[in-house]
Amino acid sequence: MPHGVPAVRTHHPFSWQSIQKHPKLMSRLDFAGHTYEIRHANGFVKVYTVKGIAYWSFQTQYGNRFPDWKLHFSIDSQDRWAAWNILIALFIERKCEFSMKIQYGEWPPHMRGREITVYIFSYHPLAERVLIYDPASRTERPVLSAADDRPGTFWRDFVSVAESRLARAKIRPAPLAQGDLPLGRYCSLRNEAFVRVGPEWRPPSSGWAGYDQGAAELHKCQWVYPENNAGWNAARHPVPFLWGARSRWGYTVEACLPPQKRAALRRWAAMTARRADAWFRGLMLI
Repeated sequence: MPHGVPAVRTHHPFSWQSIQKHPKLMSRLDFAGHTYEIRHANGFVKVYTVKGIAYWSFQTQYGNRFPDWKLHFSIDSQDRWAAWNILIALFIERKCEFSMKIQYGEWPPHMRGREITVYIFSYHPLAERVLIYDPASRTERPVLSAADDRPGTFWRDFVSVAESRLARAKIRPAPLAQGDLPLGRYCSLRNEAFVRVGPEWRPPSSGWAGYDQGAAELHKCQWVYPENNAGWNAARHPVPFLWGARSRWGYTVEACLPPQKRAALRRWAAMTARRADAWFRGLMLI
């Protein structure tokens, strides 16, 4: 446990035992200077801070086109809530400030392996335009800043500790999510930023995020949730916390690409970074 951080109680408002006892209670937990809340919505239990609310608003305002990195944990259905207890305790212990969720409702086959999710914030100046109401001052104020973008070492350590604690508790893993980048026995990484598709594209299943049948009938391009076969970074955003560094799992991001693409990696990275910067600069004029 990091020096100076108090221990999280075994039984706290976000443990599975507490959730089961009061399934619709909007609990709050103040810990190490942060206030965490819980919400049940659309088949998920979500734990978040005010910055998590601001992040969701930021993504929605800009059509989910900004980097949307997430850690997914794939757990056997019989062990899922035991894994939740371990991971939510780690999430709060490490003072993560955005959101973590677990799925408990109906789950489509293409989403299997993403039952537990931890959100990772990647900073962009537009995030500071999101204003959240502050009851204390009775004014709206920005809550997101560059300081909220945690370094790669933070997330690599988070995954390493999570994998260790899950294994020690004999939690059984399930197959990792299709298309994700494997980070261990339980954890994988994916950028779920929406991608642009042509008017002829059709979703693999109903209710696909971002898809509008009316727009398709008008032969318009759309921005939609990426398919699994598009891979773990379909939007081709730079990977801020893994890029160019050897990870604890024994490979570099370069090694995760198909062999035929490794030689062109640097050109690909530079090109996508330039395109992303140009697009972001355009948004700044809105």
